[in-house]
Amino acid sequence: MSELKLNHIGLTINDFDDIQNFYINILGFKKIREFNISSDIAKKIFDVEKEILIVVLNNNYLTIELFCFGKSEPKYFSHICFNVKNRNEFIEKIKRTKYHYFIIPRGNYDLLFIKDNSNNLFEIKEME
Repeated sequence: MSELKLNHIGLTINDFDDIQNFYINILGFKKIREFNISSDIAKKIFDVEKEILIVVLNNNYLTIELFCFGKSEPKYFSHICFNVKNRNEFIEKIKRTKYHYFIIPRGNYDLLFIKDNSNNLFEIKEME
């Protein structure tokens, strides 16, 4: 059986100022990087057709991805990401179940997501 290790948690934030004021100043996270995902990728993963700014923070124990989406928008981007020792083995395991999964090609690697029956979204990456 594949061993799971938490990689990161993705959260939607409505107020960009919370990055500094809450996550950095109060919770003690440090900004690692920021990047945008294209509207095409956002549509394929989260069914939202909009380019999204993602800010990655870390506190030596936990990495979080903050999806900056706007003040009045609903929460679309919440997910948990796990690392597995052997992603191909994990994919074969998923294929033998009733759970919905999808793979999205992206540059030099692809993205693997699986949903539980409550529509919770999990990203699966191979351990480095």
